[in-house]
Formats: sequence, C-alpha cells, structure tokens
Amino acid sequence: MKKLEDIKAMSFEKKMQIQKQLFDFISNNDLENVKNLLKDYPIKESFYEAHF
Repeated sequence: MKKLEDIKAMSFEKKMQIQKQLFDFISNNDLENVKNLLKDYPIKESFYEAHF
C-alpha cells in the first residue's frame, strides 16, 4: 500500500493517470483489477485528499 507521503510526492499527471485507470476498470466492470488497484492506492489518500 502506498503511504500518503508517497502519493503526495507523485505528479498531478501520475495521480490522474491512476484515477483514469480506476475509472476504466469500473466502466469495464473489472472488479478484480479494481480490488488490486485499491490495495495499493487507498481511496481517501489517493483521490479524496488530493482534491479537497
């Protein structure tokens, strides 16, 4: 799992790339890949805190 400091150190483009990847998995109903991605990038640290 990525730590908050690691996520904050990522570029904005990298964060958006990961977010797009997650949304693509969701759109394709690819639950296994959604689960695997969320193991590395917890929602709160990766997406919510990055924008609020």
